[in-house]
Amino acid sequence: MSIWRASPLGFNFDIGERIPFTAWLEEWVLKAPSDDLRILSFWLIWEIWKDRNSVLNGESSPPSPIQVVNLAVSAATIKTDNSLSVPFDPGGKGNSLQYNSLLPLYPTLTFDGAYNDIRHQPTAGWYLTSPHGKVLNIGNAEFAAASPLQAKSLACLFALKSVDFGVHPRIQMQTDCQQLANIINQESSVPTEIRFIISDIYDLMQCFMQVRILSVLRSQVSVAHVLARQRFQQLFVKSVDHEI
Repeated sequence: MSIWRASPLGFNFDIGERIPFTAWLEEWVLKAPSDDLRILSFWLIWEIWKDRNSVLNGESSPPSPIQVVNLAVSAATIKTDNSLSVPFDPGGKGNSLQYNSLLPLYPTLTFDGAYNDIRHQPTAGWYLTSPHGKVLNIGNAEFAAASPLQAKSLACLFALKSVDFGVHPRIQMQTDCQQLANIINQESSVPTEIRFIISDIYDLMQCFMQVRILSVLRSQVSVAHVLARQRFQQLFVKSVDHEI
């Protein structure tokens, strides 16, 4: 078992065995003895984990910890979404702003939905991070949905319900669904199939002082998608046990 020590960052990389991302997150981030890991952005933790597993799978030679971090930072810089987004303002006076995902203004709620074409079981995954990247909340859920847009909308609703607006009165949300972001930002009409879901989302948003929803690249919600898929795998195991 080999250990990488990144002394400038103050934490270790154990590449002795492959572990699930959620286990990596709990062991190295949530239970970290110091803030060295917790202050890292969530996407950076994700990139490090992917690089770690690629080494174990024999896809590359072991880079130094600094190389891993630098590669992750470079990748995230390329992925940075600089599109304009209108913040949701209950008073109707919100102004457009330019958003840089490396410098979030408020806690960020990232969500995504997953849909299995064979079992037709939609699931959602989400996580909330502080402006400094500390993980504040993680969750997933299953529900009924008749279309991908319904699944994305319900994922948004479940994720928003998980946030304590008394503790976090201002948040920003991230989705890879441009259509959903436009609908919530009142930049496009609401399809009939999600009218009631969007109404519930708006009702929840009224509880916050300010909510922004941003359309980002698919790669930036990959962790939420993994959490959603994890929920489906749990459901699949339960159904198999029941059938036996």
